[in-house]
Amino acid sequence: MRSSTSSSDMANKALLRIVSFFAATLVIAILASEALVRLQVLPQDNYANHVSILMATDRPDVAFGDSRTARGFVAGDGFVNLAFPSEGISHMAWKAETHFTELQPGRVILQADPHFFAPYRLNRRFEPYPELSAEFASPKAFHMTEPRHRVRLPGYWVRFIETGFNLNSKIMQTGDGALLSPGDFAALDPRAQMLQARKRAIIHQTGASALVERAQAEYVQMLDALVAKGAEVCLVSYPVSQAYMAAVGSSSQDQIQFFENEAQRAGVRYVDARSIVPNQHHFRDSDHLNAAGAKVFSKTLVSSCFG
Repeated sequence: MRSSTSSSDMANKALLRIVSFFAATLVIAILASEALVRLQVLPQDNYANHVSILMATDRPDVAFGDSRTARGFVAGDGFVNLAFPSEGISHMAWKAETHFTELQPGRVILQADPHFFAPYRLNRRFEPYPELSAEFASPKAFHMTEPRHRVRLPGYWVRFIETGFNLNSKIMQTGDGALLSPGDFAALDPRAQMLQARKRAIIHQTGASALVERAQAEYVQMLDALVAKGAEVCLVSYPVSQAYMAAVGSSSQDQIQFFENEAQRAGVRYVDARSIVPNQHHFRDSDHLNAAGAKVFSKTLVSSCFG
């Protein structure tokens, strides 16, 4: 009897030790992940900083768009850059409406690039920033539980280990919202440039569809709303590399014509700057300017748009 009781006690203690070990491991993993997010991710979180700028700024001179604007326009001259990578027309329209709800618009730069009408963009579901909602305003005990961090947490750990236990972003985010990047596309050999440009061109292919028509209508509505509010609007097709222009060819001409026609109809200026940067060392990849290129281009963009 004693032997049976003793064996049972030993088994229970062993089980308790196993459960305690896994519980302790889980607690350590949670605390370590939260520390990673707080100490390594948040201080250089471009998205969080972007949202802060969006919520705080009251500047009437604004640039809207995706990564080409975010990386290619060094605001300054009174402008704030409210563009952010991978966003489409719906995000631009939402930001413009939100920003100018009670603010009189001044000079407004709207990105006007054909890839806005590519399927990968049109199929992306639009959602307003949750950070601007009342529900999100309540303080969070654990930042790692926020959806955008939770899904990226494994990637954070992988990069943290690969980079020698120090997450260090090479992107410089300015106080005016620009995301300036390093990189030298011209440093690649010509074949690598061509292959990268072709891959991007394939992704950016557009064609007639109901989704394209809907996106064009949304762009027109955004443009007309800004003009009606008194904004001085300029549509801009941003610089791309020579390899990218060659890869795209004439396939995007219909969309370029759309932007030209809408600018003329609305009585605003359209600047086709796709080939305006001849120095290929000023590109980080086939269709984005690097920091040096953005600084050079931005000097002429404002004057080209607004005189």
